[in-house]
Amino acid sequence: MPRGMDYLDYLAPDAARLSIGNVIEVPFRGKAILGLVIDFPKTSDIAANKFKIISSDAKILLTIPCQQIELAKKISEHYYYSLPGILKMMVPDIPKKKFSDNVDIPLAKTGSRPITNIPANIKKLVEQMFCSSDKKYLLFDYDNELKSQFFVETATRIAAEDKQCLLLFPNIAAMEKFLQCLPKKMADKTIVITSKALIAKNQHNAIWQGIFDGKYKIIIGTRSALFFTFNNLAAILVDSSHSVDYKNYDQNPRFHGITVTKWLSAQHNAILLLASCAPRIVDYFEAKNEKWKQIILGTIDWQPRIISTQDIYSAAASKHLSFELLEALEQALGAKQRSLLIVNRKGAATSLFCSDCGFVAACPTCKLPMSIMDKNLQCFRCGHKQDVLLSCPKCQGSNLKQRGIGIEQIAKAINKLYPAARVSIVCENKDENLNADIVIATAEILNKPNWPQFSLLGIVYADSALYLADYFASSRLYEFLNELVVNARFASHAPKVIVQTRFIDNLAIKSFGLPYSTFFEQEIDFRKNFKYPPFVELIKFICQGDDEAKVAKEADRIYKKLASLGLDVLAPFPFYAKKVRKKYQWQILLKSAVGGKNKDLSNDIIALFGADWRIDKDPVSLL
Repeated sequence: MPRGMDYLDYLAPDAARLSIGNVIEVPFRGKAILGLVIDFPKTSDIAANKFKIISSDAKILLTIPCQQIELAKKISEHYYYSLPGILKMMVPDIPKKKFSDNVDIPLAKTGSRPITNIPANIKKLVEQMFCSSDKKYLLFDYDNELKSQFFVETATRIAAEDKQCLLLFPNIAAMEKFLQCLPKKMADKTIVITSKALIAKNQHNAIWQGIFDGKYKIIIGTRSALFFTFNNLAAILVDSSHSVDYKNYDQNPRFHGITVTKWLSAQHNAILLLASCAPRIVDYFEAKNEKWKQIILGTIDWQPRIISTQDIYSAAASKHLSFELLEALEQALGAKQRSLLIVNRKGAATSLFCSDCGFVAACPTCKLPMSIMDKNLQCFRCGHKQDVLLSCPKCQGSNLKQRGIGIEQIAKAINKLYPAARVSIVCENKDENLNADIVIATAEILNKPNWPQFSLLGIVYADSALYLADYFASSRLYEFLNELVVNARFASHAPKVIVQTRFIDNLAIKSFGLPYSTFFEQEIDFRKNFKYPPFVELIKFICQGDDEAKVAKEADRIYKKLASLGLDVLAPFPFYAKKVRKKYQWQILLKSAVGGKNKDLSNDIIALFGADWRIDKDPVSLL
């Protein structure tokens, strides 16, 4: 339905048999569709002779609790999305064919590392959490093993009390890591939910009914698990709560899973625990103000060596590898230990340009510079690929140069320096051996389970995020660096950490290896001074279309109307990629005081936007 349409009115002659939450068949455009009863209004704008009538023979197929409908309304209002669209995510499709008992249910499969013996200190922490009247917790997980033990102990205890525990993970890879730790005895009480499990109607319906009936005590899933109807929900444990994967950022409704989780836990009066080695600033700010309880597992005992790339010089090696990093690599190889090098750039170079006329080889769709990978030019955004140019198409010159650092370039240098070493590349398009002597990887390695022991963790290029004109850049880098170290320490007790960067004075770099409060206190001052969350709410309005000039003109028209209302709005700007799904995009950013006047103007604001506009509240990027 359109964004502003909340519901349709029907006439029910035998309304006494119906109640809010009933799912029944209703007439719509000559056919029967499923409808959900959400209210019994006494008046309507529809003329009496125009009402569609709900048949007295219409069966009640399902009943959704009022609590779930209230949550849907809250999500709809906050994210400016139609209520029917939200409810569609929450209400399972009723299979047209007779329901079968032989539905393939995605039960948990025990992994290779089941946790069976919980240490006394973890049991004590869990006991204290359940005995306390506090309901909100922030867990700093500097030790993944202790965190997994804490999650297993909490879920096991809740299941033993015949209650439900929801464990949320940012992605399937993180979820599968935890499933390896799940004891075999818990498998039949556990259901695993991902978006793929909800495609088949029978399967979706069976999962929904099993959770609603209380058959499953431990519910493990990604953000799509939030939209089920729980029976006696006692706790929600959120892993890696800083992850951007909790945001539904590229399709509607553009909700943030952490925000919805907070509402869900409040509805059920359930324990809420956000686990992270580097919490989001907005979460820590809220936790600090509301005096959430803090739990710390492990310690920050790594002492990274920070090296400025401006000082790197070596005649015998790649210009991107410092003497300190090369020396550490040689020591690890001499001791027959493994090293992990992070280069968060795929390909051999980030762009190809003509030094004569300045031409840059760009993607024909996105208009972004293409990287060089496997002797091809490739756009990592849309997947476009073509042969490397031999001459400049603009001036026909042959003085083409590669620019920027890439993972293949580093691998080539390492192979040249250490020909006897086993070198492996791990990135999105390549999945080689993690057990090599030297593993060179992008951030993709964070999704790989079962890391071997690495005695050295070297971040060759830490600056890719810092070149972006986005206020999230420093916090993203800080989260990334900490997550890398925590994952490496899961397999190795204390790997040596070396970080190469051009921005040694950046807050994320300076705070790396120090207590979280060091980073938070300076970052929160920056956000307060420049009016960013948590001191304001951000809403990004996105206009898209086939004609760039028309899109830009429409964005400017809306901007002027918003500005005339006295709102704090930034002038329109194009999306950093020229096209997204073959459409041009222009954006407007609105800053709203938390709980401020924009809430009163919300209906007036939303009425300005037509079908070509997308609304992204609490965006994870301003690009």
